[in-house]
Amino acid sequence: MTPDLWTHLVTDWPGAAAGVTQRGPHDPTVPWSGHNFGHTKEADHAAVDALRHRALAELAESVGAPASSRHAVLAQQVHGPNVAVARHATLPSPYYPDCDALVTADPGLALTLFYADCCPIILYSPDPLCGGVAHAGWRGTVADMPGAVVGALQQEFGARPEQLQAVVGPCIGVECYEVGPEVIAAVEALGLDASPLVRAASSRERTHLDLLALNAALLQRAGVPADHIRPIPHCTRCGEVPLFSWRRDGPTCGRHVAMFVLT
Repeated sequence: MTPDLWTHLVTDWPGAAAGVTQRGPHDPTVPWSGHNFGHTKEADHAAVDALRHRALAELAESVGAPASSRHAVLAQQVHGPNVAVARHATLPSPYYPDCDALVTADPGLALTLFYADCCPIILYSPDPLCGGVAHAGWRGTVADMPGAVVGALQQEFGARPEQLQAVVGPCIGVECYEVGPEVIAAVEALGLDASPLVRAASSRERTHLDLLALNAALLQRAGVPADHIRPIPHCTRCGEVPLFSWRRDGPTCGRHVAMFVLT
């Protein structure tokens, strides 16, 4: 295993493997340094491709599966709630367009999405065997991305929400996530109890949003039991685990990934 590559690895889901990477050792003056999976303008694209292949191999290795038949599958990621169904027969190049979530029941397709403050959501169904990965910034979250990806697993594969397992995070933490009134209005329009999710603004600061807790609450509303949801609470902006953060480093920052594959 590559040292300091993984924030969280899931190895206890029969027939599947999943994980979220971290930035690892890096030069804090270089926003894309470390384990960067994004083809940002300044990045070394050959190094990024090699890292993607290594992570895919390590993910398979973590559950004792061969890596040779694994294929990374990407999404365009446009900050919306759309979900694409990934199948061997319909793989696009370079990515599924106009979506921020991928679901599959096909073994060997490594669903791979990119993050730098937004919230990863990984879902797994043991029976029928299927799963998915979602990218939820505030726009996708208030459009109920969690409900959309749970619904896609139900509709496409017959998954039952009460049997789903989920990993949520890491993302920007509530202490670092200042948002404007338009975001709070959109959260309140979801019909949830917003009081645990929002910290009211004082006269000197803007309101703060708990993006991780909001996505977990939406998963529960979609039928996923609370004790089936594993939160990864590291803040991407200020947490002890080094992660990429657009809010901290700006648009040239790198990306970490969430991956899910049926073995």
